[in-house]
Amino acid sequence: MKKRFLILTVTTLTLLSLTACGINTSIFNKDSDTDETETVEDNDSDAEETEAAKSSDSNSEADNAESNESSDQNNSGIEASESESSTSEKSASEYLKKLLDTSGSSKQDIVSFICDDFDDDGKEEAFAIVGKNIDVDFDSVTDGTAWFVSEDKCEEIIVSGGMGLNKDIRTMTIGNTSYVLFDDMFVSECYTHVYYVSDGQAHEAEFSCAGSVGTDGSDPDKFTIIDSSYDMSMDNEYGGMIGHTWKMYYFFYNSEDGQIYEYAGTTIDADTVEFWCGRDLVTEMVPKGDTVDSIFMRGNGHIVINYNHVDEYGSVNFYHYIYDQGEGYFIDDWGMKTGDEPLSGIYRSSLIPGMASYPEVPGPGDTVWCGE
Repeated sequence: MKKRFLILTVTTLTLLSLTACGINTSIFNKDSDTDETETVEDNDSDAEETEAAKSSDSNSEADNAESNESSDQNNSGIEASESESSTSEKSASEYLKKLLDTSGSSKQDIVSFICDDFDDDGKEEAFAIVGKNIDVDFDSVTDGTAWFVSEDKCEEIIVSGGMGLNKDIRTMTIGNTSYVLFDDMFVSECYTHVYYVSDGQAHEAEFSCAGSVGTDGSDPDKFTIIDSSYDMSMDNEYGGMIGHTWKMYYFFYNSEDGQIYEYAGTTIDADTVEFWCGRDLVTEMVPKGDTVDSIFMRGNGHIVINYNHVDEYGSVNFYHYIYDQGEGYFIDDWGMKTGDEPLSGIYRSSLIPGMASYPEVPGPGDTVWCGE
């Protein structure tokens, strides 16, 4: 019977381990039964085998002790894993109930719900979008609000200012901070609400709602923000700025001080552009008769040339070039390599001045450019 007991113990441990890993154990049921039956038949059918089994009792007992020790270790690991999973599920269940009670919503109104320990303090928090899809043409857009839930809080944090919130909650980690992103959708633009958790409280990030936040697939400590502006032209007849443009700004995490900064543009002149690029880009690219408004260089090596052209109707049309000095070619407003056609709109030296990091840019001779 000891042999039978050992097989059952090992089989049970195997099934527990696979179940903890999320593997379907039903395929093992038949084989397990077969092993048990075969073991019983072997012990009852042949006296010689029984005698041999008796002579190996001491070895079986040693194996049994070793198996029990292994069983204790495996069970300990399984119990720890199941405990963590149980705690997470309990938090999510409690927070969901709190959300439903506070918001007065039903489960059908919960469009998105994520629960995690966002500030690594050992306690979980949750973010959710509550509402309904507003139109089949915009199936990903929800007419609703965003909520934050913790042990002590259950509060509405976002009310859409546009068509609605994108139904997908995004996350990104910059440095040691986890950020939760909600995209507020408009007809032709998007503004990303960005939150992080500290001491169990939800806080809005400094770069929240500055534009549409995008992650950098090649570097987890960098991200971009697409600015939406009407700065294509100063229309003489209309008397104001018209023309929708979208322009990308770049941000990075500084591990030395644990802060996020923008690659802001230090103002330089045409001679410094030539010094860095080995060619007189300003003269080459800006048509004669047009006016250069500003030139600056960012810490990521992007040189921006803003200029304008006054047309026959007296309207001022704004253009720019972006030259990636490190790569040696022009890029477009999405960071992609492009030709030498001008792009519309006006780049600012910084999208968020409070986060600006201006590089020192050496020029010809002893010239060093600093700041705006």
